[in-house]
Amino acid sequence: MRFLYLAMLCSSLTLLSSCAPFESLMTQDEPVEESTPIIHKNRWWQAFHDPLMDALAEEILAQNLDIKIASARVREARAGFALAQASFLPDMSAKGTASRTNTPIGLVKPASIAQGGFDAAWEWDLFGQIEAQENAAQQRLSASEARRDDVVNSVIAELMRSIVQN
Repeated sequence: MRFLYLAMLCSSLTLLSSCAPFESLMTQDEPVEESTPIIHKNRWWQAFHDPLMDALAEEILAQNLDIKIASARVREARAGFALAQASFLPDMSAKGTASRTNTPIGLVKPASIAQGGFDAAWEWDLFGQIEAQENAAQQRLSASEARRDDVVNSVIAELMRSIVQN
């Protein structure tokens, strides 16, 4: 009987710990939709005070394929970081099966059989492997964001150079 109470206590604590809010998984710095234009933080081209340059820069930020690819890689790195953060949470799974047989051996009437199961596992980060994986994913995300900013700056710089030369 004590084992049953202990098992119920452990399963309820596991369920409660998995329901706790994990704020860092829910925060995002930029929109995820591909149709929205890239919002660049450093708008250095506005120092020229030229509305044509501003309009062309906004158009190129919205339509350039290199920028879209770099943004997709940032979203991929952000998803990898979210997966690395989720490694701290317990893993849970539930499964169930049901079957109905018309003529089982030894029975005259049809029989229904239902089975279910629940598994929960939580890895304790004793040696810091999960934390190291999370740190590596954070660094990959930072590097991906820096690469995206480099692509944006390169594309805008080429646009501005061609405007100034012509």
